[in-house]
Amino acid sequence: MRADDDSPGNPKNGAGGVPLRAPYTCTFCGCLCDDILLEEEAGRVVEARRGCEVARTRLLGLSTTAEDSPSPRIAGRDVGVEEAVAECARTLAASRAPLILGLAGSTNETVRNAVGLADRLGATIEVGDASAAWARIAAMQRAGAVGATLGEVKARADVLVFWACDPATTHPRHFERYSIDAPGRFVEGGRRVIVIDEDETPTARRADRFVPIQRGRELALLSVLRALVRGAELEPRRVEAATGYRLDELQTLTATLQGARYGVWFSGAFADRGGSDGAEARHQAVTGLVREMARRTRFVAMGLGEPGNSHGAEGVLGWQSGFAPGVDFGAGFPESLPGETSAADRLARG
Repeated sequence: MRADDDSPGNPKNGAGGVPLRAPYTCTFCGCLCDDILLEEEAGRVVEARRGCEVARTRLLGLSTTAEDSPSPRIAGRDVGVEEAVAECARTLAASRAPLILGLAGSTNETVRNAVGLADRLGATIEVGDASAAWARIAAMQRAGAVGATLGEVKARADVLVFWACDPATTHPRHFERYSIDAPGRFVEGGRRVIVIDEDETPTARRADRFVPIQRGRELALLSVLRALVRGAELEPRRVEAATGYRLDELQTLTATLQGARYGVWFSGAFADRGGSDGAEARHQAVTGLVREMARRTRFVAMGLGEPGNSHGAEGVLGWQSGFAPGVDFGAGFPESLPGETSAADRLARG
């Protein structure tokens, strides 16, 4: 192996002043880039090869030594791990309505232990800030999902739709690794890109077609597109009044979607912006539209993925309790009700 080899399989030992190189998987967005190589000097990260600006901003200068890790504290006093764990156990055992919140940055094994703790305590447990997840998961429970892996998308997708999201900003390497710029094994003639959003974003400037949509008209647009895919006869005047677009414009858009050999509809956290009002209906409408297109061609719907492991944590919570993203074990068995078992609503009610 060459001394100048910067592949992840060649970590340096740091001898003679040469930086130590170590492979790293980045969790700062849903891309989970696993080809990053960190260079360390004197216990600090000095370079993150192949890392995007989001990763580099957070990684450069980061300590890699245990000495800089924060120690447990009780009432402002530094204590050992054993004393801290014992105090936590006493506090939890005496609690009447415990809430376990977070876990979006935790491993699946950690989440499984947290679920077991919630079950033992009769606690409420919720993954991260689940305000957007409630609508998404409730819609999936009602309408199901048509999904795929990012590897499949990279290899096969020739039509990409970005719905109310801007991966150029939030997921900087998404294009090169999975979508617009990624080489597709079964993609002939390039990929067609459609962005549907309120404003022209950096992602929209990369698109073949940008479809601006006014807030409040999203559900109408999704419903009209689904009706057109089904071949329904629509009244042009009513379509334009509801969506802001002429019927012939939406027919052209529908033809592009239906012309895909393999299409993917990406949604991100921005799809729920403006609050939860109508968010579940929009998620269900996307699923209904994608399922309708999948009757004629291959079409899937996917989330962009959030930083950390929130989706993995939701999966473990669902596996262990049957529900996600929030579960109450207070009755001796798991219950999940939006607004009742969500942490923000409970804390707001005191």
